[in-house]
Amino acid sequence: KDKLRRMATVAKEESTPRGTKKKYSIRVGGCKEMKDAPSSYYLYPGTALYYELKIKHIESGKEWSVLRRFSEVRKFWEQIRPTCAAVGATLDPFPQHSAVLSGAGYTGNLYETNPKSEFATERIRLLSIILTQFNTKSDATGGSLLDLKMARSFFEIDKQCLDDVTPDTQASMNVEPSSNQSVQPITAQSTTGGGEKLTASVDNDWLSTLTRSTPATFFVVFVVVLATLYAFATEQHQ
Repeated sequence: KDKLRRMATVAKEESTPRGTKKKYSIRVGGCKEMKDAPSSYYLYPGTALYYELKIKHIESGKEWSVLRRFSEVRKFWEQIRPTCAAVGATLDPFPQHSAVLSGAGYTGNLYETNPKSEFATERIRLLSIILTQFNTKSDATGGSLLDLKMARSFFEIDKQCLDDVTPDTQASMNVEPSSNQSVQPITAQSTTGGGEKLTASVDNDWLSTLTRSTPATFFVVFVVVLATLYAFATEQHQ
């Protein structure tokens, strides 16, 4: 009972006054290959798939996009499900879709960064199924789940619709920059099933291929090259 009471309190604090009319809708527009920002945990910037989430303000028709990694959406989903349950909405569990187990070979699709690959297409489909629940499900009062502060922050609703912000949601505008602000697109184009053109990277030179790989791959290649040079030098010395 205490746990349920705490969850209800958190939900009350993170929710805004909601009516029966839905103000927003959400859909998945596709995905892009983006260059990650440099990090202390990376030897160099790599690239990854970012999924384009399109949010529309129904009354004004304004639509904007946010870019999120699949793992970011999963983390957000796991955090918001208890909050939604506390206000009377039951969201389905996030689908299990391992990058390693979903492909062939030892690493599967772990290094897959092609926006037109079957791997990316399947994840777009899964995200569409999950996020559509924001359009179809409501809280106990019939209000939109996109009015929850956690959702408004993740989908940048308050940043895009300032006129729609109530005093209760004003605090949610003071959030740290989203992860998609730390990435930069690189050139070329791909087209999603919906016919929309999205930016992606398709460099063909060997240096680009090396820098597009993950740090783990770079480390393995580095060790192999060093071992080869050491063996050659030893042979010449003998």
